[in-house]
Amino acid sequence: MHASIFIGENEELLSGHIKKIPGRRIDYEVSKINEVRVLRNIVKFSYNEPVLIVIRGIDKASVEAQSALLKSIEEPSQGVAYVITATQEEKVLPSILSRGKVIYLARPEINEYKKTAADFFSNSPGVKLKIISKIKKREAAVEFLKKIIAGGHSLMLRNPQLSMAIDCAESALVAINANGNVQLQLTNFVIRLRDI
Repeated sequence: MHASIFIGENEELLSGHIKKIPGRRIDYEVSKINEVRVLRNIVKFSYNEPVLIVIRGIDKASVEAQSALLKSIEEPSQGVAYVITATQEEKVLPSILSRGKVIYLARPEINEYKKTAADFFSNSPGVKLKIISKIKKREAAVEFLKKIIAGGHSLMLRNPQLSMAIDCAESALVAINANGNVQLQLTNFVIRLRDI
């Protein structure tokens, strides 16, 4: 593949990955179709060394610009490779995603969230109720549910059934943010998990 597509917001990880790719780096912004046309003129020349075109934030580019970029990715010039970044995968054309190697950049705290979610979901309903009984304040409940949701998303790759548990956590979070009773919403969350 001649394109690596990084999805996520972790700049430190992204920089580390880019440094490992050999070649003279050219940072280029693509948001409109005209910029893609200029890029094609840049990469059509032959270079003495490998060239790495780094395009940040392709998810902010117009659909037309993304479509125009697709041809450059499909038929790159000799010695040219692309690194494309996006924070929101759903805003990147599927055809671009299918033409490159997609790499997901985890936020640094995601391992902590995965552990919190894995520990919570592995407990019995009684232990889960005991855990949530200690959460009294709205801010603490919101933070707890956000960790469960973020960690659960990472765990879903291995256990797709967690999607229903995450839906339950998201419902509880919405209710708490709408000024719902903290303990009632957390308890309902745990009870709904029993049906999954």
